[in-house]
Amino acid sequence: MPTSLTHSLAQMLGIFGLIPAVPCVIFGVRTLRVAIAQIIASRNVSRLRPIPGRIDSSHVDVKEVHHHSSSSTSASYKYRPIVRYTYVVDCKDDHGERINLNLAFYSEASARALVALYPANSNVTVFNSPDMPEWFLLETQIE
Repeated sequence: MPTSLTHSLAQMLGIFGLIPAVPCVIFGVRTLRVAIAQIIASRNVSRLRPIPGRIDSSHVDVKEVHHHSSSSTSASYKYRPIVRYTYVVDCKDDHGERINLNLAFYSEASARALVALYPANSNVTVFNSPDMPEWFLLETQIE
């Protein structure tokens, strides 16, 4: 979200005394923006151009989530595969982390299986859409 829009939104919410709601609104707008981009990209999969790339690192990020109730507290875990890669566009090295268009967390087994497909120092094909030059992907299937 552009800074000026964020500032304008904060001013507007400040007028109504809703400043604590700003992070929720910004998160919602960011999620909506990603969802719209995901829909657009999914419609343009056939137009993706392949670019050679190389895996820099890969691992599974584990996030512990605490659940509180009136009688107990429990924890669960969310798993997200992190794959960092380098590719060259217009004679310049660039870096990416987007594996695919999925937004959800993974089970531990599926996150580890996905990371295993991309070991460090391996060569990969990175995909990019001319319609969305800021988006790079390692996988083009939509689940």
